[in-house]
Amino acid sequence: MRDFLEQLTGATEFMPHGYCLVWDPALLWLHAGSDVVTGLAYLLIAAMLFFLVAKRRDLPFFWLFLLFGVFILACGLTHFFAAWTIYVPSYWEEGLVKAVTALISIVTALLLFPLLPKLLILPNLSRSLEENKRLNRELEHQIETLRKSEERFRSLVNASYDAIVIADAQGNILSVNGATEKMFGYGEKELEGKPLTILMPERYWESHRLSLKNFVVSDLAPHTGKAFAFAGRRKDGSEFPLELNVSIWVSEGEVNFGAVIRDVTERTRLETETFNAQQRFKTLVDSLDALVYVADFETHELLFVNRYGREIWGEIAGQICWQALQTGQTGPCAFCTNDRLLDKEGRPTGVHVWEFQNTANNQWYECRDQAIEWTDGRYVRMEVATNITARKRADQEKAELETQIRTTQKMEAIGTLAGGIAHDFNNILVPIIAYTDMVMATEVPGSANWQNLQEVYKAANRAKELVKQILTFSREREHEICPVQIVPVVKESLKLLKASLPSTIEITQRLEAEGVTILADPTQIHQIVMNLCTNAYHAMRDKGGLMEVTLSQVEIGSGDSLDRRLLPGSYLVLTVSDTGPGMDQATMERIFDPYFTTRKHGEGTGLGLAVVLGIVKKYGGDIRVYSEPGQGASFQVYFPVLGKAEEGLSSILSTAPVTGDERLLLVDDEPQIVDSMQKMLEFHGYHVTAKTSSVEALEVFRLSPEGFDLVITDQTMPYMTGDQLVLELKKIRPDIPVVLCTGFSLVMDEAKAKALGIDAFLLKPVLRKEMSETIRRVLDTGKNGR
Repeated sequence: MRDFLEQLTGATEFMPHGYCLVWDPALLWLHAGSDVVTGLAYLLIAAMLFFLVAKRRDLPFFWLFLLFGVFILACGLTHFFAAWTIYVPSYWEEGLVKAVTALISIVTALLLFPLLPKLLILPNLSRSLEENKRLNRELEHQIETLRKSEERFRSLVNASYDAIVIADAQGNILSVNGATEKMFGYGEKELEGKPLTILMPERYWESHRLSLKNFVVSDLAPHTGKAFAFAGRRKDGSEFPLELNVSIWVSEGEVNFGAVIRDVTERTRLETETFNAQQRFKTLVDSLDALVYVADFETHELLFVNRYGREIWGEIAGQICWQALQTGQTGPCAFCTNDRLLDKEGRPTGVHVWEFQNTANNQWYECRDQAIEWTDGRYVRMEVATNITARKRADQEKAELETQIRTTQKMEAIGTLAGGIAHDFNNILVPIIAYTDMVMATEVPGSANWQNLQEVYKAANRAKELVKQILTFSREREHEICPVQIVPVVKESLKLLKASLPSTIEITQRLEAEGVTILADPTQIHQIVMNLCTNAYHAMRDKGGLMEVTLSQVEIGSGDSLDRRLLPGSYLVLTVSDTGPGMDQATMERIFDPYFTTRKHGEGTGLGLAVVLGIVKKYGGDIRVYSEPGQGASFQVYFPVLGKAEEGLSSILSTAPVTGDERLLLVDDEPQIVDSMQKMLEFHGYHVTAKTSSVEALEVFRLSPEGFDLVITDQTMPYMTGDQLVLELKKIRPDIPVVLCTGFSLVMDEAKAKALGIDAFLLKPVLRKEMSETIRRVLDTGKNGR
């Protein structure tokens, strides 16, 4: 092989161009080797340019690089043919290659010429290197800045009280901050690579997978940047409420999720407590039986109204208070308290309490207004208005009742005074009546002395009846219905009335029912007369007039249309007429209604005629009214007649005295009464032991209980009253008959006397006939009982 190679290298037979190269083998191989190596270099350069263009189409003038590659490739082929033709005479092929190379060279030159200005402005290499260094420095600076920023970000993330979790598209945790580990109870790096479901209760796993899938395939813009209420699960399995904010980004073609998690356990607790407190407050405010509302100081807008207000005024929150709560208002209420609830510095002044009558429902309210701080920090007016209409009415009734009580107290005082006067007057009348009666018994009936004494006796008897009326007026007791002659009561009432009426009122009376009796209470008859006459006076007090009072007896038949309300029979009619302005039909239909009155406020209660009608109805009677406007009024009161009194003063004087010879113990603290009654009793044949001291009388009776057949005692005495004396006497001798006499007593009446075992109860002054008959009846009853 070595010989072959040496022969080859030294041969010249295969070198048609040998003569061109002086047939020097070394020279020949020099050219052939150089062309081959150059051709290979050109081919390599062309390949590198083609590769550069394929990879860097972004380079400017990349097509020029491609053209250069073709040009260099052609040049390389030319060198290959130069070496080839040394050994092989392929001159046409070599010429064609050179022609192509020349063509490419011309095209390249022609294309390069217009690009020369652009190529000239390209930076030179040194400047590019400097710029590259500068850019590298800036890049390093930015990287360092980014590193520091990342460190700050990590510090900030790790310092956050909120948990921050970053996860990939599959829901696996990439990184967490320290707050996450602390919040969920995991150790450092323990959560990395774990699924997000490890941080949530199992009941959310399925919905989480679906949500994660939707997040990846759908538009996430509506879901990011919003807070979601969620529940977290700690490592120990406990759950807690949390608030979740989700974000998403794409890094290196991968979708990543970020979540900011806040533990809202405390906030939820506070919100729950706040909600419960608000509910309690709302329940409390809505349960109040009062209007509670809040209004703006400036606009008067109602910001809150409780249930009480909504039930009465409707849903008025948002409306203007003076428009919603009142009627007829064209602006803020004149009584508005806004200017009183804040001082000059704008600070609350406290609670302002006031009362007013609402114009919408005419109810009275007690209002408590004050300035409070509203939820937005401004001051508003809060009012608590309690309905006090019932209290107002009660206060008015209380005031009227207090007036009535004061009147009653004055009447009680007058009654007590009248009772004391009547008691003293009785003590005066007792001896007058007793002595007059005894002296008349010794005189010849019809003689001058007898007639004079009869007038004295009549006057004393009238005084006795007057005292009885005074005592009836002063006595505190229930009304007792008994036979009563109405004429004397009417006369006495008119006498009292005349003294109090002005001279412009003229009173005429015509009383034609002398001796006629009815079942009634004298005090109530007096009340009826006074009430009717007072009404007549009020009707005429401005212009004066005539008041006429008549009393007559009428018969009501079964067919009388007057009054199908009255039973047929005899009635006593009391008529009170006046010449006042009269009444229309509407007024007449209401005059008996309770509290209806035509008088001015404070002049009457409207109860007078209602009470009168009630009294008359109770007696079985009725009232008839006649009136026309301008014609005055006439009231007719009908009382059923009981009968006609048969006993008069003459019958009393003509009755034969009742006598006896029994032994009597007489006790009274008034010496005059004791003397007159002792003589009167002795005049009737009785043996009398008289004492002016109840204590002495008891001692006398104790010494000789069987020495007396009957005891007559006064009630009001010093040291020992009559009822006390009776009790002591009964202890000594239970069967001793007792007659109790009294002129005035608040503690003793006939019923109480009977309860004490007293046999008879008499009111002073006692007539001789009444006393003698009572003694005889008691003594005879006792004897018959034994």
